[in-house]
Amino acid sequence: MNLHMNILRNICSLVLLFLVSQNLYSQSIRVRIPDTTAVNGNIIDVPIYLDSSVTGKNIISFELKLNYSINALSLLNIITTGTISSGFSTPNYNINTSSNTINISSAGSTPLSGKGILLYLRFQTNQAGNNGINFTNTTTCFFNQGNPAMTLINGSINISSPPTITAYFSNNNPITVGDSVQ
Repeated sequence: MNLHMNILRNICSLVLLFLVSQNLYSQSIRVRIPDTTAVNGNIIDVPIYLDSSVTGKNIISFELKLNYSINALSLLNIITTGTISSGFSTPNYNINTSSNTINISSAGSTPLSGKGILLYLRFQTNQAGNNGINFTNTTTCFFNQGNPAMTLINGSINISSPPTITAYFSNNNPITVGDSVQ
């Protein structure tokens, strides 16, 4: 009988542990950078999304650390106008060129609510190629000193070269920008 009670107690403990861990995971906020495309030499606004609702989570601060190619992308600004963090202070940011990272932080007295775009990263594109924009990890990316937890989804920007146009006429001589045809 004692053996059956121990087995039943262990099963109940495992079920309880499973339910608690599922509840903790479901409270994690999914933070995502989408994959996107741009043309070299253009300015692009890259959103950072909160895919989970933050209403009732009492989020009054956040810190993000991102890694990206500073040769391919030059950060011009961080934009919060029209985002769910627009009521927070203007984000502070620091670019570390030796580690290709940027630290971003902001806080407010009114908690974030809803889901959607947290902020935009405004970049100048400088070099064609596929370039990742990656969150470093959950110890350097967090809300409120770590609660609620974040689930981080990295993104990339595929930068293409600007198009070139060459027109051929009946005599098979090419014409390019600045040329004229008689």
